[in-house]
Amino acid sequence: RAAQAIAFGALPGRTFGDLPFTVSATGGGSGNAVTFTSKTLPVCTVSGSLVTLVGTGTCTIAANQAGNGSYAAAPQVTQGFKVSGFMATGPMLQPRRDHTATLLADDCCGAGLEESELRGVVSSLHITARRRA
Repeated sequence: RAAQAIAFGALPGRTFGDLPFTVSATGGGSGNAVTFTSKTLPVCTVSGSLVTLVGTGTCTIAANQAGNGSYAAAPQVTQGFKVSGFMATGPMLQPRRDHTATLLADDCCGAGLEESELRGVVSSLHITARRRA
């Protein structure tokens, strides 16, 4: 069977909280669709070609194309990109006074934040942050 390849270009960095976006790739001669999966589910998920960011870190998307009677399956191609921004941890959904949770900062926008504290409820927030040493 003949070989085929996938052309899957580089993906730009994103910020946690960005809207879902689509990815695309060009497959080989089998005519089968290129399918996408996330190799980093804590950071991003994929449904069809729609990527949703669910955390910060590196998102890695894999592109695959099945073979047929004339073509072998294409070798998997991956593309990774950085998802920066803030991701809250802790029990954030309870609307209580003086609620404390931790914000993980992944050097959003060059802020160089190491750790932040969030106090209050959605209508009134107080955020303190420390720069990395």
